[in-house]
Amino acid sequence: MSATLISDVTVLTMDEQRSVVPHAAVLIEDDTLAYVGPAEGCPAAEGVVRLDGRGMLALPGLVNAHTHVPQILLRGAPSQGRRLQDWLNNVLSPGLAAFSPQDLEVATLLYCVEAVRSGMTTVVVNEDAGGADYLGVADRVLGSLRQSGLRVRYARMIRDLVDDRVLAASGSRDLERMRERTWAGRHDSARALAEFDELVRRHHGSGNGRVEVWPAPATTVTTTLETFAAAQRLAAERGTSWTIHLAETPIEQELHGRSPVDLLDSHGLLDGALLAAHCVHLDDQDLSTMAARGVRVATQPSSNAYLGAGVAPVPAMLRHGLTVGIGTDDANANDSVNLFVEMRMLALLQQAVNQDPAVIPPGRVLEMATSAGARAIGAGDLIGSLEVGKRADLVLLDLGGVRTTPVHDVVTSLVFQAGGAEVDTVIVDGRVLMRDRVLTFLTAQEERALCRDAQQRSERIVTRAGLTW
Repeated sequence: MSATLISDVTVLTMDEQRSVVPHAAVLIEDDTLAYVGPAEGCPAAEGVVRLDGRGMLALPGLVNAHTHVPQILLRGAPSQGRRLQDWLNNVLSPGLAAFSPQDLEVATLLYCVEAVRSGMTTVVVNEDAGGADYLGVADRVLGSLRQSGLRVRYARMIRDLVDDRVLAASGSRDLERMRERTWAGRHDSARALAEFDELVRRHHGSGNGRVEVWPAPATTVTTTLETFAAAQRLAAERGTSWTIHLAETPIEQELHGRSPVDLLDSHGLLDGALLAAHCVHLDDQDLSTMAARGVRVATQPSSNAYLGAGVAPVPAMLRHGLTVGIGTDDANANDSVNLFVEMRMLALLQQAVNQDPAVIPPGRVLEMATSAGARAIGAGDLIGSLEVGKRADLVLLDLGGVRTTPVHDVVTSLVFQAGGAEVDTVIVDGRVLMRDRVLTFLTAQEERALCRDAQQRSERIVTRAGLTW
């Protein structure tokens, strides 16, 4: 058995009481938290690896409840100034089609570096890149994710429907070419579901159980209801969650002539295993229905702002009792992989649109990135708070720097002052991924080489895809 003892640290547990324990000790045995509490109560342990926590704050690792990874090589100028359908059809689709398998590996590792450096320990990765070689691509992406040590929920997205009205919203003048290109990136649903079974066989439960594989029908305007039902059934058979994109823009309401929530509910396609991302264009009736069915939500404040999609009604979600997590979404519909940025963005956007500076207290925002985020992805019994018996996923932060000085209330400082550079140490499943800001899965030289390689690959991808701005 391996053991690690973090001594003389202040612990923000994010348990139900949001307890703060000063001068605490955290004992990790293998992948599990064996003790969290006052130092004097910590059981004696021999042969442990000792980490000095003086001046540090221990916090549960941050949970990214909805993201897309390889797109990081498309961020910046190519993606700026576009609405969702324009961005999807004129940047994302041709851009991903221009990736080589090696590009996908490099992109994923670059993403992981930024995620770990900002205190992220769990990611819900929604992916449909790879086309005819989806499984080969997934092997490479998951290989890089496992190398980093992150906890992963890998959601196999399925799109098997093309609607000309959706394509028209992209602004393209050549719908025939757009249709051909879009169909080329769509999936035969029977094949996709068969590939999902193989994906589960290869990867579900790998990495000491850190990797889960979920089904993920994309949206109600890109995926048939039959495929939604098949995904729901697969999740139920395997005891996992499943995830969708819901009401990101008004287009679902416009095309169906009814709320997508009402549409899905009328077919029995809302349940307590479902994680619904975005949920921007929903009303109180929609939220009431979702709460009644136990649906969980992942909100993406930066992405929705980036694409001009709107601001999700998060205060109303909380009033209805919905469990809400936070996600960074596509790395090129955000240009950042950082949940500290997301927490601040969420808080400020909601204060602005609701004209109420106290509309969501900082503690609720922090919960969305930790304990509530864990519950949103169906992992509240494993992660999200620092409690004995849970997995050892945690970060140590140094709040003594300029940006976080002064600290009067640690929760408020984390939400409104911290930017991610305060993260000193990251531990997932008891394994140290970063200590003293030094990564353990890449050397400093390898990290610099990765960034140079990623820059060159991005330039070649943009050229091959013919992206302009």
